[in-house]
Amino acid sequence: MVKSKNCRKTFKDTELHRTSKKEEEEEDTNMPVFFYMPDVKPYGVLCQWHISPLTIPLRSLAFLKRGHMSVQDWIASIKTLWTSLPQPLRSDNPKALHFTCAEQAHMLCKALFFSDFPTATRIMLAPHPREQKKLAKEIEADQVAVEEWHAIGQEVAEMVNYAKFTQQGRLKAPGAEFRVMLNSEINDIPKKNQISDFAFPYEIPTPPSKLSD
Repeated sequence: MVKSKNCRKTFKDTELHRTSKKEEEEEDTNMPVFFYMPDVKPYGVLCQWHISPLTIPLRSLAFLKRGHMSVQDWIASIKTLWTSLPQPLRSDNPKALHFTCAEQAHMLCKALFFSDFPTATRIMLAPHPREQKKLAKEIEADQVAVEEWHAIGQEVAEMVNYAKFTQQGRLKAPGAEFRVMLNSEINDIPKKNQISDFAFPYEIPTPPSKLSD
C-alpha cells in the first residue's frame, strides 16, 4: 500500500521503485499495480468506481442466499427488484441484472447477502458509486453475519471483476491481460487521500464458478 497525503505521488515516486526511463517502459507484470480514482490514467480502469457496464445472471447470485428462504423464492425476490426498476436501468435479459460499474454490483451483492431488498433497490437506483457505497455501509447486521460476508468477499470480487473485464473488451489495463482488485478494507478509511487502492496480476483463464448462466 502507498500512504501519502497526495495520491498522485504514486508507487513509482517512491525509493523502492525508482527506475530508469527504459525500465519504466518495460513494465514488470509481476509487480503490484497501484491505482486510485476511476478517471486517473493509466490504471483508473481498475477502480471499482470506473464506469464500465456489466451484466450478471440472477442464478450467479444464488450463492449469496442465507437463511431458510429457498433459492427459488430468493431469486423471485430479485426478479421483483428487477421489475421495480425503471426501463433504462433494466438489462435486456429478465434473468440478469445490469450494472453501471463494479462498485454497484459489489454493493448490490452485499445487500442481497443480508437479504436487505429495499436497500438493494436503492443501490440499483443510485446514480453514483459514492452513494451506492454509502447505502451499503448503512446495512445493519450482527457480527457473525458481517464475518460471513467478509469470508466470501474474494469470491464476489472475482465474479464482478471477471464480468467487468470480459464483457467490455475495451477495458484492458496497460501491460496486463487481466487483473483482479485486491479485496481489502482500505476504502473504509475516512481520509480519501490517505491511501490508494491497488491490484495484482492474477491468472484466471476460465470464468469463476459463480458466474454462470
